[in-house]
Amino acid sequence: MEIKTFFDLIDWTRKLHENLAECLVHCAPQYADQRTSLLLDYLVKHEKTVAQLIHQLEGTSSLKVLNAHCDEYLDQRPFLRHQHRGEDFVTLNPDEIMKMLVQEHEQIIELYRHLYWHAETISAQDILKQLLELEEHQAMKIAQVIE
Repeated sequence: MEIKTFFDLIDWTRKLHENLAECLVHCAPQYADQRTSLLLDYLVKHEKTVAQLIHQLEGTSSLKVLNAHCDEYLDQRPFLRHQHRGEDFVTLNPDEIMKMLVQEHEQIIELYRHLYWHAETISAQDILKQLLELEEHQAMKIAQVIE
């Protein structure tokens, strides 16, 4: 997916969380123990909730902001550009899955921080701040599960 505007970026983020939820659903049957099944169920719900919250934010944002270009700042900052497959998760143990999810969230947070500091308008900073805070909050929730 090519990202040029804030709408593209938000859409990409929502799809990333939806994809992570699908991958977790795909790998869940391989784990027979109840603890891991409960953990994966929680993580699926978590990623679906994040996707829904992002979709809601997308619906309440100004079209002018959503259509603003952000691609000049993305070229300077690498970030995830691929989709995971369910098979990617099947070979991982629960700790490795948690580590991967934390890393995904951290990379998104880093990207949003970078864009926030380079945003040219207050309205762009506002939407990036909302996305950043959402991702930070969700990353904290995952971190609490790990402990």
